[in-house]
Amino acid sequence: MTEHSSLAPPGATASLSSAAVAERSRNDLIYILGFAATFVFGLGWQFFPFDIRMVWTMFAQAVLLSLVAGAIVVAVVQFSRYRTLRISPALVALVLLWLIIGAYDLLQACDHLRIAVPT
Repeated sequence: MTEHSSLAPPGATASLSSAAVAERSRNDLIYILGFAATFVFGLGWQFFPFDIRMVWTMFAQAVLLSLVAGAIVVAVVQFSRYRTLRISPALVALVLLWLIIGAYDLLQACDHLRIAVPT
């Protein structure tokens, strides 16, 4: 047998590795954009007047906490189907960030409601 017993041409492994590198860089870009969008969406309300802040914080906390719940449901369904968790560390960090910023926005929304609706 020869040294190259596979049917693929010798240069095919290099193209596969470059495709894997391109896929990896695309996934990294998606996670970086996810982190940036989370910060802008979750904390961007701080630069606006009170009425916009109140609506923005309520909307942001609802969306961010819904994303956390959805990620947990997907992880549970994936675990029940495959009996293993195949979750990247960047996704875990993103879900924790959603949880922290969503909880902070929830506290701010409660404070804004207390101010807006006098008792």
